Amino acid sequence: MKNAKRAGTKREHQVADVLRSEGWIVYRSAGSHGCADLVAMRVGFPPMLVQVKGNAGGPWEHFRPVERRELEAEAIMAGATAHLVHWPPRHIPRWYGRLEWPGNAGLESHPAEIDHRLQAGVPS
Repeated sequence: MKNAKRAGTKREHQVADVLRSEGWIVYRSAGSHGCADLVAMRVGFPPMLVQVKGNAGGPWEHFRPVERRELEAEAIMAGATAHLVHWPPRHIPRWYGRLEWPGNAGLESHPAEIDHRLQAGVPS
């Protein structure tokens, strides 16, 4: 388990480094105390909440529906975009915007749309 944790941390740092090289300010949520592993900000772009997965299985194997909904809800509340970066061993990373996540194909494409239930304070 320690090796998997170390590999996940390494991937988070690698994704953060890529974003920083493109001019983003990146904060890492060490210990996964929130839904996102990384928070990235850059002038002229909406903030990003990024979950990083480095498993050998498919992108959704360890990014389950409840985790996707939680990250998506936090992104909406923050006016941010939500992303999964799946970077399996010995492969290149693949970015998935929330509209590419299972079950989200027909959603509005504007990155900072407001869920009216959240805006009105009505629990879902």
